[in-house]
Amino acid sequence: MDDEDVDDDESYGEGPLTGLLTEVPNILDPKQIEALHMIVKSCILDNAGSGLTRAGENLQKTRCRMFLALDCGKSLLREMLVFIAVWEKDEQSLIFQVTTQIVEALHHSALIPYAWNSLRIAKDIISPAQTVLLRLVNHMFRARVNNSASQENKDNARDIKLVHFFLSFFRTRIVPECAALMHLQAQIREENFDPSEFPVDSWDMERAKDGLAQYLDFLTTVAEMMDTRAKLIEWEAVYDLITILSGLEAGVPKKPLIELPKRSPRSENSGNPMVERPYSSEDDGIPPSPPPPPLQEPAHKFPWSGIKGQIFTIIATLLQPPHGQSSPGNPDVQMQMVKYNGIVPLLNCCAYDDHNPFAKERVTICLKWLLDGCEAANTFFRELVNLSPPPNLRPPPGGTTVSTIRVDGIEGDVKVQVRSMDEAASRMISWHKGMGEDPVGVTTSIWGMRDYTRT
Repeated sequence: MDDEDVDDDESYGEGPLTGLLTEVPNILDPKQIEALHMIVKSCILDNAGSGLTRAGENLQKTRCRMFLALDCGKSLLREMLVFIAVWEKDEQSLIFQVTTQIVEALHHSALIPYAWNSLRIAKDIISPAQTVLLRLVNHMFRARVNNSASQENKDNARDIKLVHFFLSFFRTRIVPECAALMHLQAQIREENFDPSEFPVDSWDMERAKDGLAQYLDFLTTVAEMMDTRAKLIEWEAVYDLITILSGLEAGVPKKPLIELPKRSPRSENSGNPMVERPYSSEDDGIPPSPPPPPLQEPAHKFPWSGIKGQIFTIIATLLQPPHGQSSPGNPDVQMQMVKYNGIVPLLNCCAYDDHNPFAKERVTICLKWLLDGCEAANTFFRELVNLSPPPNLRPPPGGTTVSTIRVDGIEGDVKVQVRSMDEAASRMISWHKGMGEDPVGVTTSIWGMRDYTRT
């Protein structure tokens, strides 16, 4: 067995090196494996509605508990979830829908938290099986949003408890570990930490990003439900979102839309012309070929693409006015944003970032609801404007000056030449004279525009 296979098997934790669905795909295709999911569904899902037995026992709950109580049952559940990720099954596939019904049966028995903990891998922030389970739970809650009329009070209370469990795990495990990785990225970016000492590789970073993105997708769905949105506001979920957003701002530089080419400094012998010497044995004058570009960015430069946009969507949903109102924004979330210093990360994300396309537009929506009716946020903005002096781009009279400005979407500073109004007016008059037009009318219009600009 290769070393790579051993490492991959160990990543699943304790137990057998290979699972059932790890070996079966070598013989059967996904269409034939669908029968296994349907067998598990028929065992733990009470479709017939038989209810309680004579002893007052619910067989469906008993079968669910037996399924997760046995090591083979937990291993089978893990393999079934990983199978969906490996074969990239979408929400319309039969396997995905059948597995969602299995998760629904576990939820009715309040066993999803137990299943979640049994799928945990110590070295991963969130394991691949946990990511798929959260995706299935998100799909289950999405059905609640689309069909909220059939929701019962008992199911609603169970859903809120499940949301509280996932938010607690998000707050105590996902956010601290992701924020720690982003802090190390910031330290390396500031050259306070050696890149070779970054503790994880790109594969682990990709796993962490997939789990974080799935968590944010789940919170997006939960925030759209009025009952659970109120709970997210009560539990101050904004604090965790601001923590992740601040970590991304410090650790990951924004990717411009246009990257200016970097000019390498010329060496002393670079000015010598290259001539062909077929009999020369010395090749000192030939510059070495540039190294090929890396196939993948190092782990400490991992961009966490798309995470900011998901965070802004959740914050904008939480900032919306209460149900039945169009204005102002939610006052509790507004004060939480001010309390936990969430305005500064929002303003820093107003610049274009190719790692998070359309994030700027979502920030605009967040700022709209944040400033609507919140005096503390408006006071913060007024103080911020007073502290920042306006740029001085006015040239000396009759001359020009060169200044540098920042253009959104372009890396670095852009040099611009600013002319005085007198020079610009004289150039325009000379051009109109060359075209054979009336210079008096042109001069009057130009100086009128000049006076209007001054005022």
